[in-house]
Amino acid sequence: MLLGIGLFLAAAPASAAPKDDKALKTFKQAMEEDYLDTKFEEAEKKLRSAIDACGSSGCSAPVKAKLYIGLGVVLIGGKNARDEGQKAFADALKLDASAAPDPDYVTSDIKNAFEDAKKSSGSSGSSGPSKPPTAEGPVNVNPIPAQKVNTPVPLYVTLDEDVTKRVMTVSVSYKPVGGGETKTLDLEKSGAKTSSIRKIALNSVKRLVLDRKRLSAKARLFRIKEFARVLIIERSLAEKLREAKPDGVAFESLNKHWS
Repeated sequence: MLLGIGLFLAAAPASAAPKDDKALKTFKQAMEEDYLDTKFEEAEKKLRSAIDACGSSGCSAPVKAKLYIGLGVVLIGGKNARDEGQKAFADALKLDASAAPDPDYVTSDIKNAFEDAKKSSGSSGSSGPSKPPTAEGPVNVNPIPAQKVNTPVPLYVTLDEDVTKRVMTVSVSYKPVGGGETKTLDLEKSGAKTSSIRKIALNSVKRLVLDRKRLSAKARLFRIKEFARVLIIERSLAEKLREAKPDGVAFESLNKHWS
């Protein structure tokens, strides 16, 4: 069972620069919207504009490096411009030696170009941030990302089948920024209903939420293992199928289902 709620956690980084927030917002739009929708020209334009807007001191080094990393991914993964993409990676490493592409966007071409950029810059950073180990216990909680003050962060808890049968409520306790009394919230159920025949399969879900960060950039058509009755398809591919006017097929936009 998947549960979720937004919490107010973690303080803003002390090293944040004045244009960091806007740059990160643009990065998210370019990568999680334009790039995943194969709008590579728009993604490149947004990232280059954000880099220019940062200037020499408007953004912190890690944030500006992140923009260059995104630009490298778009140039190589979306536009097949390896030399330009590798240069963008090199520019990122000059700013932040620990900068690296998100593993979900990495293809063999992107990985090789990034490795070459590291060699040319003398950086020994990894080819991608390490992912926290996935717990396999009866109760698992997703890693909670750092976030600035008064900004909700998602919290998801999964329970195995045996625990789900015995648990009525899952609660989370936390302390607000600045201290004070501990507060407790009851998490909300996702509304998923399992099959009476295959206990690990879902018959229905009240609200389907897809986490872009866990999806490969190459995933254009796929099913969810536990909810195989629904087929997830990339918008551009869906439009081509729609033009073919297939019988018995209905498309629904997932814009409201992204996290």
